Amino acid sequence: MKHKVFRWLWLSLPILLSLLLWPLHTAMASPLKEGSSADGYTRYINHSEVKLLSSHDSLSASEDTLIGLHIRLDPEWHTYWRNPGDSGAAPMLNIQSAQAELVVGEIQWPLPERIPTPPLVTFGYENEVLIFAPVRLKAPAADLKELSLSVEAEWLVCKVECIPAFDSFSLPLAVAQKPVASASQALFASWQQQIPPQASSIARYRPGKEALQLEISGLPTGAKITDFFPVQSPFLSNAAPQLSGQHSFSQALSQPLPDPAPTITGLVLYEVDGLPGSLHISAEVSSGSAALLNTERESRAPPLWQLMLMAFAGGLILNIMPCVFPIIAIKLLSILKQAEERTSTVRLSSLAYIAGVLVTFEAFALLLVLLRASGQALGWGFQLQSPGFLTALILLFFLLSLNFLGLYEFRLPLLQTGPRKQGYGGQFATGALSVFVASPCTAPFMGAAMGFALSQSISAILLVFLGLGLGFALPYLLLLISPRIVSWLPKPGQWMLLFKEFMFFPMLLTALWLLWILGRIAGLEAAIAVLAGLTLLAIPFWLRQRLSAPGRLLFGAWLICLPLGLGLTVWPLLQPQNTQTAAQTQSSSFWQPFSPAALATAQAAGPVFVNFTAAWCITCQVNEQVTFRDADTQALIQQAGIQMLKADWTRRDPEITAILSYYDRVSVPFYLFYPSANSEPVILPEVLTPAIFKRYLSNTDPKETAL
Repeated sequence: MKHKVFRWLWLSLPILLSLLLWPLHTAMASPLKEGSSADGYTRYINHSEVKLLSSHDSLSASEDTLIGLHIRLDPEWHTYWRNPGDSGAAPMLNIQSAQAELVVGEIQWPLPERIPTPPLVTFGYENEVLIFAPVRLKAPAADLKELSLSVEAEWLVCKVECIPAFDSFSLPLAVAQKPVASASQALFASWQQQIPPQASSIARYRPGKEALQLEISGLPTGAKITDFFPVQSPFLSNAAPQLSGQHSFSQALSQPLPDPAPTITGLVLYEVDGLPGSLHISAEVSSGSAALLNTERESRAPPLWQLMLMAFAGGLILNIMPCVFPIIAIKLLSILKQAEERTSTVRLSSLAYIAGVLVTFEAFALLLVLLRASGQALGWGFQLQSPGFLTALILLFFLLSLNFLGLYEFRLPLLQTGPRKQGYGGQFATGALSVFVASPCTAPFMGAAMGFALSQSISAILLVFLGLGLGFALPYLLLLISPRIVSWLPKPGQWMLLFKEFMFFPMLLTALWLLWILGRIAGLEAAIAVLAGLTLLAIPFWLRQRLSAPGRLLFGAWLICLPLGLGLTVWPLLQPQNTQTAAQTQSSSFWQPFSPAALATAQAAGPVFVNFTAAWCITCQVNEQVTFRDADTQALIQQAGIQMLKADWTRRDPEITAILSYYDRVSVPFYLFYPSANSEPVILPEVLTPAIFKRYLSNTDPKETAL
């Protein structure tokens, strides 16, 4: 009997040990049990470990603090995006405080993923997600040093079955003038990188009986759409396969579209050379063949050799465009200084200038490709849409104008404008500077060549920009081939000093022109501040050259004028930018501000002309003075009843950039003429005279276009 009892105890020992060790086993499997808390903010609820986090340890009235719910899910379980898809529910956060009034922004939703549960498809997150919202104080009491946030959270956790989860959190935070970063800031930063940017492109869709086709213009070059997550989709079939292309995709309908056709908002995912990208879009229904973006249009780029030839011709013509005039003085002086040089020196100097031109053009090409691939809507001359770059150019040309006047001499090897012979580094810098100054201009053939090129491979883009650079550097190419050409030029002499001083005036006018552009972008106050700063910077140069001021006086002048002048010059960069374009703030009876809606309204009434222009584009300004201000042209426009719309690209405007990209253009001027209601547009040449304009207005054949 004793043996039987002993044997029974021996056999039951593993079971007893298992029962005794079960709490430890459960604790090891799930460190935080239902409702338990290790640090006061972490809970394990319904297959999800949740924790309330903040990006800062304090709240302020001046900056946002991000308050978020970090959800870690058990394997094979998931929660949902803002649009859960065919089933489910989006998480909710209710953030309040009894001690102060809060300003709570919208929830920020990271990129979702498709979660198939046949026959349904839902949109959500597996493994983990951080869902957060920006919070700041509205009007805190002066004596408030700390407050407690009350956060009510709800979320749905699903595998096959779904379990609702909800809990309340309390989070104490200090009150400060500026938020202090918390230990969770890096986690918030990593999840913020998964928040898609807002739309920087134009989207239209064509509805059909069983599906709709959505087309997007302005995506980065080479982008291919990989997925689409609608924000609201009662009429879209989420489970149906999408047929995606480079700039379009087709989505099946689960039910007919309502009337009137709704706006479709959603999240577009795409790839460029294997790298992912995303953005939010808002798509309106296409108004048919007269829509701004003609969905039937096919873009066929010419052969590469033809693009290179067009680019070469455009670069050659660019040498005589008005925007290059300010740099002619430096180019002429650098050539004339070689008149008495040996043949080998002339060749090497020419080669250095050509290298400066080609390297800068290729750098521009690579920069455009990289920025457009990152989702930025940019085109040729984009740098002049930046107040910072404009201010730097203004300062450069102002200093060059003082140099030409003789107030000082550059002694740097890369930018020497005095009587000494310019080194190879100076020739390289002159070539690079010539390209920078020429960038606001678009010559005939040049805009179309660059526009087509940017839709090709990187090697094709570099070859087209190489052709552009070779055309622009052709005068120095001739010197490289035949250095004896220099002997045909006038010999250096005293007249060169007079010519150099005379060039003070075009250099100063260039600085004033750039200052006017800065005023159009950043406001009149910004332009006046920069002008005042430049005036202060000129005082020490004048004291040194004209009054031969002693060292102490000159040092004092620099001590006062340099910080004040630079401070006033940099001041516009620190100010918030005006969001209105010049076209929105200035309209007349002749030009009306452009928008897709304004074009649709105008086109329904009759012929429309759209002028894509910019204040920094000298070709645009010349065309406007010569053609659009011509009395006969204005009378013809009035007689024909043509509505004139101006799309001002002086400041960065993704919508205008998208339209230019759609028509394979990356630069202005660009002109579209719709001869009649519901007609296809005719593209006019970049250089426009009254005679050319009149000829195109009388042509109603929509098939005739011009590069």
